[in-house]
Amino acid sequence: MLDAVTRATRAVVTTHDLSEYSGKWVKFGVCGDKHLCNMHSRLDVMKLLYDLFEQEGITTVYDTGNWIDGEARFNKGELLVHGMDAQIEYWAEHHPQRAGITTKYVAGDDHEGWYQQRECIDIGRHAMLLAQKFGRNDLVYLGYAEALIELKASKGSRMMMVNH
Repeated sequence: MLDAVTRATRAVVTTHDLSEYSGKWVKFGVCGDKHLCNMHSRLDVMKLLYDLFEQEGITTVYDTGNWIDGEARFNKGELLVHGMDAQIEYWAEHHPQRAGITTKYVAGDDHEGWYQQRECIDIGRHAMLLAQKFGRNDLVYLGYAEALIELKASKGSRMMMVNH
């Protein structure tokens, strides 16, 4: 996957379409620091959170990063899974998936970011491409450490930052 090798960062703005906005509340989900692959991660809580998102009719969840635990000399004893692709595969297999919900995520500068720094790979893009091979088209990469989201309604817009 040479196309997943790190290249210069460029600002990309993602649009969250609110053209149907009519003065009522707009809901989307937010979560982060899931640390999958760590023995202390709480898959049970993540699943309950996505159940709540589903009950509330939420279709977009913004994930602020640290979706896997990564590997450093000080966390290896807490890991359920070792290796970059093995951790991404675990994430793709265990991250909650609900019909109609898309999770848009940034990569943290630590944890999964450790792979990016060490291996010179765009970890978030690599994770998305690998997840797609497992049929996980609901996991969409936004950027490294942060991403701008334009909340665009028919009568104007506002910017929101998803930041680790």
